[in-house]
Parts: sequence; C-alpha cells; structure tokens
Amino acid sequence: MSEIGSVSVILKKADITKETVDVIVNSNNQTLDLNTGKGGINPKDSAKAILQGVKIHLSSAHHCSSLKKIFVVAFEDQTYDSVKKYFNKPSHIKIQDALIEVKQGDITAETVKAIVNRPLRGNDAGVTSGGGLQCDFIIHIVGPKSVVQAVERVKNVLKHCEDKNIPTVSFPAIGTGGGGLKFKESVVALLEGIKDHLSKHNFSVLKQIFLVVDQVKVMQECQQSLLYWTQLTQDMADDDDSSCEEDNSGGTQPLDGVVITKPGNLAAKHIIHMVGQTKEKDITSSMLKVFKMCEEHKIQSVAFPALGTAKISVPPTRQSSLCLASVCRDVSFPKVEVEVHGCCSSDVAKVKELVDDLVTNECKLYSICSPYMHNLLDSEIQAIVTLSKNLQVCVSVSAPDKATASGKVEDALTMVREIEKYLQTAKEWTIRQEEENRLREMVRWEVSDGETWAELSVCVSLDLERAMYEKKASISYTQNKQTYTVNLKSMEQRDRKGTITRIKRTLKADSENEPPPNWDRMGNKTLDVVDLSPTSKQYKVVAENFLKTSKDPQNATSITFTVVKIQRIQSKEQWQRYAVKKQMLDKKYPKNKNEIDLYHGTTAEICQKVNNYGFNRSFYGRNAIAYGKGTYFGKQSWYSCNDQYSSPDAQGVKYMYQARVLVGKPCLGVTNMVEPTPLDPSNPLAGLHDCAVDNIQNPFIYVVFSDAGAYPEYLISFKKA
Repeated sequence: MSEIGSVSVILKKADITKETVDVIVNSNNQTLDLNTGKGGINPKDSAKAILQGVKIHLSSAHHCSSLKKIFVVAFEDQTYDSVKKYFNKPSHIKIQDALIEVKQGDITAETVKAIVNRPLRGNDAGVTSGGGLQCDFIIHIVGPKSVVQAVERVKNVLKHCEDKNIPTVSFPAIGTGGGGLKFKESVVALLEGIKDHLSKHNFSVLKQIFLVVDQVKVMQECQQSLLYWTQLTQDMADDDDSSCEEDNSGGTQPLDGVVITKPGNLAAKHIIHMVGQTKEKDITSSMLKVFKMCEEHKIQSVAFPALGTAKISVPPTRQSSLCLASVCRDVSFPKVEVEVHGCCSSDVAKVKELVDDLVTNECKLYSICSPYMHNLLDSEIQAIVTLSKNLQVCVSVSAPDKATASGKVEDALTMVREIEKYLQTAKEWTIRQEEENRLREMVRWEVSDGETWAELSVCVSLDLERAMYEKKASISYTQNKQTYTVNLKSMEQRDRKGTITRIKRTLKADSENEPPPNWDRMGNKTLDVVDLSPTSKQYKVVAENFLKTSKDPQNATSITFTVVKIQRIQSKEQWQRYAVKKQMLDKKYPKNKNEIDLYHGTTAEICQKVNNYGFNRSFYGRNAIAYGKGTYFGKQSWYSCNDQYSSPDAQGVKYMYQARVLVGKPCLGVTNMVEPTPLDPSNPLAGLHDCAVDNIQNPFIYVVFSDAGAYPEYLISFKKA
C-alpha cells in the first residue's frame, strides 16, 4: 500500500469485475475491440505511471478531493508480482523479522544500541562501550576493500550483536571511503551479509538495522540500491502471449477520452472506459481525465487494472457490463391498429377471427434455454438488440437461463438462430476455460530456454494437448508475434527463421523430478556419459569455473592445469533419487539456497563406479575423516587438485567431479561423525542438519552423509600444463 496525501493506493490481486468500489476503470482501444487491445508496457512502468497520476491529481488544487481509496487490481499472477515490486518503499525493506532502513544523518548521533566504526585490522570486529555517544556500544571493524570482505565484516558485526543481545544497530556505508567501494556495492554487501546471517539464526535478536549517510545525494543513491537489491532477489517473469483469438468489437470512443457508463450486472456503481495506452506519460494523462470525472461525480473509490500491461491475443473474460434482460426490455416496436367496420356484428366477428388466425399463422413465439446467457459479450448483446429492432422480433428474458423470441415466423427463426450461435460460442469458450483449468492442475508443456525450461501459456498448452490426443503430427501456434511449428513426434518446435528448440510435456506430479533440459535424449538407456564439445557453452562455463579456482590462493607456486575432457553424467536413477531429496529440502527450507556446485576429486577406477551408482560413503577414510565419515566436497577446485584426492592415472590424467550438492542447513563437522547433529537437541522431531562443514561462518569443505545428497553432474579430466 502507498499513501499519497490522504488517499490510500492499494495493490490487489483479483478480478476487477468483482470489485465493489464506486467505479472500475476499463482500459481499451479506440474502437472498443477487446481482441486487439493495447498494451505491452512493463508492469513496473504501469505502476509508476499510476502513482504519478495520483500524485499530480491530488497536488493540483484538489485539497477536498472526493477520492478516498484507489485500488490497482492485477488479475494475472505475473503482472501482480511485477507490480508488487514497485510498491515496495525504496527507503526500507524487511528481511525475516529485521527492518533495514536507509537514513540521512550523523551516525554518531544515532540512538540505537550499537553503531559500527572502522579502525581495526583483519577480518574480525571488536566491541567497546558507547562512551559519550547516545548508543550503548561501538562495534569496530577494519574498512573492507571488496564486496566479499564487506559481506564478511557485516556478518561478524551481526554475530557480535547476537552475542551482546543488541536489537538495533547503525552502519555507515562501509568500504566507500579508502576501500574504494561504490555506494551501490556497499548497500548490496550490507544486505547480503544481513540475509546470510539471518538465514542461519531462526531466533535472531536483531529488529532494526540502519544504514546512515550524511548527504542527500548519497541517500538517494542508497535508496535506489535498496530497491535494486529487492528487485534482484525476487523472480522476474514476463506474461506469455498466446494465439487464442476472439472477436469482441463494438462502439468507439475518443482516442484520448474517457466515457462513463452504467455497470450493467457488475458490482460496481459505474464503469469509466478509457483508451488503453502504451507509454507512462500517456497513462498518467489518461488517469488525470479519469480522476476529473471521479471528482465531477463525487466518486470516493475507484479500481484500476494494471494499465498498459495487456498483451495482444490474450482471450478476454466473457464478463459483460450489459444485461440482456434490461436492454431487450427497453426495445420498442411500432404498433399497428386494425379497425373493422361492418353492418352486422356477426360479420365483424368473422373478420376479427380471420385477422386473429392470420396473425397466429404468421407469427410465432420460440423458447430459448441455455445456461450460458450470462456469458454473452457486450458486442453480442448489442448485435441481438440491433437485429431485434431490424426484424421487429421481441426478445424477452424471463430467467437467467430462459428467453423467448416472438414475431413473424421466418424473422423469429432468424433471431433464434443468431442467439443460439452466440450461445454456442459462449458454451465453447466456457468449456475451453474448464479444460484449461483442469490442464493447469495436471499437465505442463514447456519449451527449452537454454539450461532451463520455460512454461508455455495454458492456452497454447491446451492446443498442444488436443493435437496430441487427436494424434496430429504437428501444430502451429503464435506467441509474441512469432509463429512456431511443433513436431509432436520429435517433440521439437521450429520458428520462422528455422531455429529448433526442444519441447516437453510432463505431468505436474512428476515435473519436479524431470532431468535438466540440456541432457541429450536417452531413449531406454538409464545411463549415458556424454562428451561435451569444447565449443559448447556448457563446456566453456564448466572449464572456466574449474580453471579459475584451480590455483591455491595461499601458494604462489601452485601448479597450472589444463582441461583434457569434460563429460556430462546422465543417470536417470541417480537423478530421480537426488531430485526427490532436493524437492523435500526445498519444501523444508523454501527461502534457503539448498543446492550449490562443489568439487570432488577421484581416481580413474572410482569415477566409473560413481558414474554408475553415485557417491558412496563406504569410501570414507580413503583421504580424510576430519569433519565426519561422509563424502567430501570442496568449494573451489584447487583443494581437490591435490594428488591426495585426485591421483593421476598412468597417462598423468587426473579426475574431478563438478557436483550438485544439497547443503541445506549445515552443522560443524567433527572427527568420526557418522551423521549431522540434531537441529534442536531438545526436540527429536526437528530432525538433523543436512551436512557438515569445516567452518559455519565461511564454509569451504562440505561433508555429505546421504548418498542421494549429491549428483555427479560433470566429470572433468585434466592434467598438469
């Protein structure tokens, strides 16, 4: 929620047609054609334009504005998530229960429990009393000269806060003086240090953490960095376009105008229609016109969609703002009076009877029953009314699912056929929506996006699902104005340029355990060891990371190595075991980084066993048991390059795995440990830690006690240069 003046601007995830505010805003195009739409703007830019419009309106001589609440309503999950990020206040964020805030001022005047100073040497922190300052403690650190050092300094400071039971602490922009760090780097280091510290302390004493700067310009830069970090740590996703099209046109409105109408059968009191815009400036301009109309009609609450974020070819909801019963009731027809004159009343009666028979034979009343009448679109209702007037056929709605059409036989039949055509379209749309909802819960269609899978829109997925059920060889669909042809036999798709990418279909229940998209097809094989091409992206990334950390930083004369070969291990059985364990760990610690890439040295003989069966704890003690009887992994490759851990074969070739390892929440390893320590010794049901490490604060060696807790992803063959 944002406060602008006395008006609350509230972000909601909902269907805007269900809002009970005074007014909802309909963003459309000039022709009111719901199919073509106008949009494509970034949701964050939409939020920025909306808030700017509110601010301008309330600051321009509207001291007694009728507006009290303004809702921004996002229907799609991805739009809501993107807009939500802009509603975060840039001056503060919250990590777990700790509030982190940027302040302008003199840090020596802070009234917090502790402030941070920078006169020490080394990586530790020292604590002294506050002396004559208003704080209770001063925590002294050495000024860092890199982001990594800054993160460690922050973590050490927070450790002292825990030890001294200090709930509030103020930091300067550490490292920005003699350390040479930029303010953005200092803020990111502070936040990363806080995040890492709090992830290891479920019951932290910290409540408020301040970053204090003494210049307005610096504060603004730090606030932007705070917002940047918040956005960086949240998932970003764009809405998918699809080719599900529907014709929903009717009426026009001025290009930059707004029109107010009755709400039809919606819960709101009015609908204000505005032309959808695609630029921030134009959105803000249109909003000012909406607000002006709200003031004129004494409207207190208004709901906006996420303006400008609509995509082309997205199927609209069949929620009409018109009521078929009321608009048909307002249709009037010319009346015809027939006068019969005669000398004899019996003759007059006979003529009247003939006229009645003629009318009865020429005119007829037809009944229409359908549960989809409430799903008719405005354009369809308007077409029914127009045809009713032209044919002079009376349409009457007696119940939500019942109507009649009366008039000349041929004209009434024409009217009925047109109405049934619209009802059939509504029925097909409803059935498709039900199918999409079922599909959304059961099946996922995805396309390869590098080393990850990108899920296709449910509309495209349903078309693919139907084509597969009908045993079609291929199907085409359009997304983001690009046409793709899918070969359902080879499970590949090709764009207009001829680029081929893989596509897959998985059941939702099994999707978590699917192997990575960069695996080659294996058919009926359960194991495949794939030689990577030295020109491939995978090879280059793995080789670069290996070589970058292959030299011991403490040994200037350490050996230089060269990569001989890199192989990707594709073991279905190992992957299934590993994926199930990772799934359980991610559910246990949803905010934790539970998986990291680590290195494990081995021999030519043992690597064949690892390829087939995975890492085996029965080999513990071959090289080390200092931190427990498990499988050992190193954070950097130089550790495992030692001949003790990766002894060379007869040709001088050494072997090392880059493995995916589940670390979860580690404990401190000790000699002869056979399993991790309990999370809570007083509560047996809390379970165990997930691995052991050599250093809790800055781990380098990880020991895994579960064979399924690591997956040997790449086998690197290397030798001395």
